[in-house]
Amino acid sequence: MAENHDRSDDSEQNFTKIESWLESLSVESAVNTSRLEKNLEEWLRLINDIPSIGNIAFVTSGGTIAPLERRIVRFIDNFSTGSRGASSTEYFLRHGYAVVFFHRRGSLLPYLRTLKNCLSLDTMERIETQLTMDQHHCINYLDWFQLDSKGTDVSVSKAALGYLLPVLTAYSKYRRGLLTLTFETVEDYLVGLYVISKRLMQFVKHESTHKRSLCCYLAAAVSDFYLPLARRSEHKIPSSASRDNPKPSTLCFDGSGLTIHLESVPKLLPPLILKWASGAFVVSFKLETDRSHLLSVAESRIVNAESHLIVANQLETRFKEVWLVYRLCDPQKSVREHIQVPKLDEGQTTVELEELLISRLVEIHQSLHVSTVNLKSP
Repeated sequence: MAENHDRSDDSEQNFTKIESWLESLSVESAVNTSRLEKNLEEWLRLINDIPSIGNIAFVTSGGTIAPLERRIVRFIDNFSTGSRGASSTEYFLRHGYAVVFFHRRGSLLPYLRTLKNCLSLDTMERIETQLTMDQHHCINYLDWFQLDSKGTDVSVSKAALGYLLPVLTAYSKYRRGLLTLTFETVEDYLVGLYVISKRLMQFVKHESTHKRSLCCYLAAAVSDFYLPLARRSEHKIPSSASRDNPKPSTLCFDGSGLTIHLESVPKLLPPLILKWASGAFVVSFKLETDRSHLLSVAESRIVNAESHLIVANQLETRFKEVWLVYRLCDPQKSVREHIQVPKLDEGQTTVELEELLISRLVEIHQSLHVSTVNLKSP
């Protein structure tokens, strides 16, 4: 018992240290944090008066950048476009959820991502490896519009109606339940995760006029390593060290190149699960290139309380199949579920993996919510 108490004290001290660090970061970007909080408050007041909106999903999407300077010129990025987060958001909305979509600026957005895919040379091709489409595809947006004979009025071309009509119909139906907020740097993301998760949990527990629960669906590709703000040079990193252009103290020029020592990004999932959003259903993702290690790595994260459920996916097949790994029913036993896009006969409509994934997660979330309500009932 004493050992468990000591661990609890250590965790609380670590959480307090993380929170102090996040608070200091939020001061550095006070304008952005204030804008985020203002938009979130206005949206919560809106959805609180809409009884048809049920549970809330907090979806994170896209990749974070790890800047190397305070005035950012160079940074470390990843290939994520936010495709999974954007499509998953649409399916959460279909299931009656309100969604806070916290995404990388410039990444794919719900509904608009469908239009971008329509511009691909092959309409079945997924946009996976670039944040923005090439200029040839982007300029084709203009082909969706036409001028009248006088050149003074613009209308949508008949060819584009097939793309636009279903997208606009869906967006118009669900737009009130959708809030989009942005991040760019890894610090932006971490501060936002802290602020948004705490506020949503407070709303669900104490302020919502209807019985709701929270699902945190953390699909963002978060940097594993970064250069802390205090160690960054103010200005652009020089291409070489010289008398007139001295090297920053955190960098090492060895005559053949540049060496930068990066630090591990603090892990925020344990405090999110155990403190900031205690009571929420937390889903995170694990991407690996080595299939043989994928499920064992996911299970180790479950054991270390880094999520309630892990969506494990392999790089090459991530849009065709995933595994759900969780211990929700029995804390001593891991459950694995395989979800795969079915092979369709010619002429059948393609099903997105996210449609199957979100349907299953909603089932699990609802069963957990019902169990919690039953346990609290007298």
